[in-house]
Amino acid sequence: MEVSPAKGGTEGGARPRGRLDRNTIVSAGIALADSEGLDAVSVRRLATELGARPMSLYDHFESKDNLLAAMADEIVGEALVEGPLPDAWRPALETIARQTYALMVAHPWLVSVFTRPASSFGANSAKHAEQFTQALAGLQLQPEEAWLIAGTLNDYLLGHSLRVGADRSATRLAKALEESEVAKRPEFTALSRSLRSRASAERFEWGLAVVLDGVEAALRQRDQVGGKG
Repeated sequence: MEVSPAKGGTEGGARPRGRLDRNTIVSAGIALADSEGLDAVSVRRLATELGARPMSLYDHFESKDNLLAAMADEIVGEALVEGPLPDAWRPALETIARQTYALMVAHPWLVSVFTRPASSFGANSAKHAEQFTQALAGLQLQPEEAWLIAGTLNDYLLGHSLRVGADRSATRLAKALEESEVAKRPEFTALSRSLRSRASAERFEWGLAVVLDGVEAALRQRDQVGGKG
């Protein structure tokens, strides 16, 4: 879902009463964060963008943190894999990882929201976490083992996305992936062409393989130890 910048509802920027709702506010916040960065998102600025009174936004969100969490949860919905995941755990995790990475790079402010210590997220974030556990269901892991793997992969995604997001000028200068290459990795279609850096994509894929190789080696060692018992 692409979010267009919010516009005032009537001439002079005044929005008719009754038009302001959670979805409108969240969409405006996403558009502002995408265009100007997370620091630009404030209750007062959004109220101005929406032609509303600042206090009216608090009818829908208790605080700015609640608003940011709702914005992040809306974007996470785009990272959900539609349809069934691959049966094998590794291709399933690769699919989730690529789609999540593409969205984080396309919306670099997400990383900042995700790393806030008091963050709480909604339904889409819960579904995203469930997809990680679904991908690992065939391994019959203990819950703490599954979450350790998911958390390790998520840490890699956050770190790599942060690096790419902070180096957007260099990314634009790098040779972009051709459309035929993007077609092989449909998850990357969420990225604009200016962000389809060959260097970033290849480094991401290499790092993803290293992380999953490590997971596979750890699982193999666990099975060997269990077999001896």
